[in-house]
Parts: sequence; C-alpha cells; structure tokens
Amino acid sequence: MSVNPPKGVEFLPGDGLADALEKAAPFSARAETRFALQQVEVRLGDKPRVTATDGKCLYMETLPKGLAKPVKLLIPPTRVFHVQNTVALIQEVAVTPEPVFLRGDGIALALRVGAGAFPDVDEVIPRKFHGRIPLPEGVRARLYRDLPRFTEQVDLRVHKGRAMLCPVGEKMAPILWEVPLTSPDVRLRVDRALLRQCLAVPVESLAWAEQPGPIVFHGAQERRRVVLMPIGGD
Repeated sequence: MSVNPPKGVEFLPGDGLADALEKAAPFSARAETRFALQQVEVRLGDKPRVTATDGKCLYMETLPKGLAKPVKLLIPPTRVFHVQNTVALIQEVAVTPEPVFLRGDGIALALRVGAGAFPDVDEVIPRKFHGRIPLPEGVRARLYRDLPRFTEQVDLRVHKGRAMLCPVGEKMAPILWEVPLTSPDVRLRVDRALLRQCLAVPVESLAWAEQPGPIVFHGAQERRRVVLMPIGGD
C-alpha cells in the first residue's frame, strides 16, 4: 500500500534493486522448516548485494553503492512479489528501524522486513577456478528451452574446444557449442531442474572449481553470480 514516509527520512538511490529482487526471489527456499532461507537477503552499504538460496542453488547480485552505514534486511518472497506488483522501478530506498520505504513510479511503499539469521554464503563461492567457458546468449536460451526434454540428470562435458550437455542414461542428441581450445577438459553431472533454474537468469559464462567444487555462472561485469553444486564429476 502507498504511504507517506515520516518527515526527515533520507532516501538514497535504489538502482538495480527491483530487478535483483525479481531474479533472486525464485532461488529462496520453499520448505517451511528453513525459515531464514525462505527470505531474500538485501545488504546496503559498502558492498550492497541481494542474495537468495535454497541450499541447492544460490543467487547473488551486487548493487551500486547507496548507504554509508551497512544495513542487512530479510524480505520474504511474498513481499518481494508485492513490491514487483506495486513499484515497477525502485528509484530510492530509505531504511528506518521499521519499516523500509521504497519509492518509485510516484509511489512510496512501506515494507515490513522478515526476521531470522541468513547464513554466511561467501564461503560457498570459490575464489579460484579450474576452468571457465563462455555461455553466449543464444546458447543459454537454447539450453533453457531444450532442457525439459532431457533426463533428470545431465552431464556437462568440455573436451577439445567443444562443450556439450548430454542426458544421462538415454541416447539423445547433446546440445553442443564451441569454446576456446585452451579450456580444460571436465565432466560434471548436475540436476536438470536446478541447472535450468540457473539458466533462467542472464549469465555470460560458466566456471568450475577443483572437484568436488561448485559451478558458478557469471553475469555481466561479474555483478551477477549463480552457484550450483554438481552431483559428481571427474
């Protein structure tokens, strides 16, 4: 609901927040037993970012700097969807003890935040990678479109300048694309549904750590990262 913020509340730029919330919300947990993971974490400060995870996949997107004082918020996805339906473009954010005010499209929205402790996910993301390959937009769109016809598990293989995605246990034509010849060989087995979830957001490359480490998809200018744990690999 649209409200009038209290006098004296300082609004600061909210660049990129609406889009990041929209992309992060589907990665939050659905199980009621994982209350903290049912929410989207928003950090505002020197290293502002939006993060969501269900324990299997993780979405993280960095935002432009906005607040001098670090602030952490937990926003339930239902309230994220309410924000999307009310304020299409978040232009400014004001953080008071309660609630948070979002302003855009001529509307000021009061948003009550969630409770609990969001886990420290920084250790999940590798700092060094064993290999990395490009993921052109046309390839990403094709993978996302064709994955539903594959088996529940799929193999991602890189060998001699070619990457391919192959269904496990069935003879079906793989999806192929060219990668640099210097790309190291790898075979990673992943869950089809989780992989498709990762490919639902715009990403430009795919990297993997030393096994059994995670796969990390990177978006434009490294601002967006999507992390997926493989089932196995060699």
